[in-house]
Amino acid sequence: MADIDQKTHAIYDTRLEGLRGLCALIVMLAHFLLFNFFHSFKIPGFSFFAHLEFAHEAVLIFFVISGYVMGINHLNEKYNFANVVSYLKKRALRLYPIYLIALLISFTFDTNNGFSVTQLIGHLFFTQEFLVKTISSNTVLWSLSYEVVYYILFLGLWKSGKNVPKVCLVLSIAILIFISIGPELTIVKSVLIGWLFWMMGLFSSQQEKKTVAAIRGKWGSLFSYFSIILSIHFLGTGQLLIQALHFHGNYVFNVQIGDLLYLLPCFIIIVTITGRSVKYLHVAKIISFAIPAFHIFLLVYFRHHLLSNIDWVYATLYFVLAVVCLPFNFATSFFEKLNNVGRISYALYTFHFPVFYFLNIFLQKYLSGFWLLFTGLFCWAVITIFLSVGTERVLQPRIKKYFFAKA
Repeated sequence: MADIDQKTHAIYDTRLEGLRGLCALIVMLAHFLLFNFFHSFKIPGFSFFAHLEFAHEAVLIFFVISGYVMGINHLNEKYNFANVVSYLKKRALRLYPIYLIALLISFTFDTNNGFSVTQLIGHLFFTQEFLVKTISSNTVLWSLSYEVVYYILFLGLWKSGKNVPKVCLVLSIAILIFISIGPELTIVKSVLIGWLFWMMGLFSSQQEKKTVAAIRGKWGSLFSYFSIILSIHFLGTGQLLIQALHFHGNYVFNVQIGDLLYLLPCFIIIVTITGRSVKYLHVAKIISFAIPAFHIFLLVYFRHHLLSNIDWVYATLYFVLAVVCLPFNFATSFFEKLNNVGRISYALYTFHFPVFYFLNIFLQKYLSGFWLLFTGLFCWAVITIFLSVGTERVLQPRIKKYFFAKA
């Protein structure tokens, strides 16, 4: 249920927060498995768990959520100097305290690259990926530089007032045209692709809300669209699109041309969870299913053996699961149960990787096998939860209270 925080007047949706929590958990799972922390490659059933992750797509969903939250919390406010200053102040206080602590941890214990003043300054001003390389001890920080750009770009959208949905659509078309010009993926194009996801969230926030009964009821085939994302992910359909369009340099930046294939499934997930009514949503659903279906058809048509590639096997199973689950309804309780995880998701996101990184280096000197895995995960959970709860539930409220006491 969406409710109002009486202290900040911000609209709070437990289901949306639960989605944020799920995405944070997915990112942590992926990093634990795919970076071989505590020798995760040796875990029995590693392949199965590895094929449950969609970390990159979870970050794209974060972008959509961010755009949606900015829309419901600020577009109903008048665009003026006082409100803009208040908005920038809130964004800075939300990001910077936890971010600074994460930077302190990351740079203090980075044993591979050592301390670099230039890199530190670049991170302090959120220019990682733009001017400096993201520090290897905390690779997730790349997304925060993109996020800051979107917060700034939002000011122009906010000024357009009631025309925000139309402006978002026009800008989206313009961005798609711009991206298609030339075969190279530049940092500007990468940021703009991510902004499409962010604007989709903003656009969703301005759509009509369904009835209370509909919101409290079932979500229909929401589970199917998570399966579609997994199917596209493991089919590698994004790379197929890149090859078809003859793009180059796609591996240089974190947000890629192929990510456009996730735009509609992410949009469907967000409007379904938030109970927004969107015209022609059924068209978006059909296209979402058509993307992996067409890729599987191509594999079969050109006589590729699906069983010869484990990723294709899982991708096909996820597509079948999406089709099978389409007629069924799924209650909202699952996401609501993850609400508390969502409340600390930003801290979990920024702290989990450096804790993994440093514990892995330290514990491997003394432990191996089961005890390395058990001790590593236990210590990681204790430290990460302590940092996340301490910063999100203790430090952040006090900082917020201090700076907004007069307001």
